[in-house]
Amino acid sequence: MRRFVRFAACLLSLAFAGFATPAIAQNSPQVVVTSASTDSKLAVLVIFGRNFARVKTLQVSLSGFTAPLTIAASNDTQITTLLPTGISPGSYWATVGEAKGGNEDKIAVTIGAQGPQGVPGPAFTDFSTFNGTPCFTFQGVVLGRIVVNSSPQVIPGTYPVTINCVVTQFVPPPITTPPGTYEPLAATSGTVLAGLTQLTAPQDFPVFSNCSGLPSINCNLPTTFVHAAPVGSPSIAQTGPLSFGFTLEMTLTTVSPVSLTVFGSTCFATLDTSRSGSPTMHVAGTAVFDSDPAVDPPNRITMTNVAFTGIDAADFSFTGDATCVSQATAGASQAATLFEQQFATHLNGARLCGAPGPALFEQCQ
Repeated sequence: MRRFVRFAACLLSLAFAGFATPAIAQNSPQVVVTSASTDSKLAVLVIFGRNFARVKTLQVSLSGFTAPLTIAASNDTQITTLLPTGISPGSYWATVGEAKGGNEDKIAVTIGAQGPQGVPGPAFTDFSTFNGTPCFTFQGVVLGRIVVNSSPQVIPGTYPVTINCVVTQFVPPPITTPPGTYEPLAATSGTVLAGLTQLTAPQDFPVFSNCSGLPSINCNLPTTFVHAAPVGSPSIAQTGPLSFGFTLEMTLTTVSPVSLTVFGSTCFATLDTSRSGSPTMHVAGTAVFDSDPAVDPPNRITMTNVAFTGIDAADFSFTGDATCVSQATAGASQAATLFEQQFATHLNGARLCGAPGPALFEQCQ
């Protein structure tokens, strides 16, 4: 989000802070007006030019008004004046010069929304750093910006400049679902059983690459799969008005060998939970009912806090480079933990919503 400081307000702050006065050309004392700007409240008129300090009795007048404008601040290149109270929007001539006349210049000024097109506004420059430190970013998007305002009409010199690094918090727009989109779901163990039956139906799960572990997994092969299937019926117990704890057992068998790399040598692993120890993998978690949108009755079920345990080191079989096989065998317990963590991601956070018609569930939007 950008927050630009109003040009007129910045001009006022610079005017009252005081400009450093550029050198005055002694052979060119003629008053010259180059531009003018008003604030949004029609209270202040700021005039830019040169040689204002050369005028002994400086005066600014506005067409249609007999009395000169009150000068709040001035130097050789800028004059800040107060506009008459209640001035009407429109086009006026602003005259700057000697009160007695003779050395003056004038410019057409547009006040308010009426009148001809005025002088182009100030130029704004965005920087992504502040004193060498980057502004806040989120996934490559600059959330903070430094804003410096300047005007091509300002004569070169030394001026105080305000720099602001505007920091805003990125909040993604909420994803809302119109009321009535999903059918209500009964918050019962039967609904949880139906959800688990659908989510844990026999299927092949991908084994994701993990190149930072020891051993690394599938860094040299395309994605491989492990077949998972439930054994028996889940055990379900209600733990709150809208929450149910569950446990179940599953078997795992590799569909194709998984590539392992240890210290530069490669071997292959197969997995079968029935080889030794517990013949299955143990799954435990919580099923939580809620509503989407919140004004609806419960219409959504989410699997949370899901943990997979029970893969034993002896469930693995290794073939290939002897060095890799030796290291992989020694690290089989760690590999088992990695597999358990990967499978937990398949079910943890899985969500089903109430569906119209004969089907109980549909994929949530």
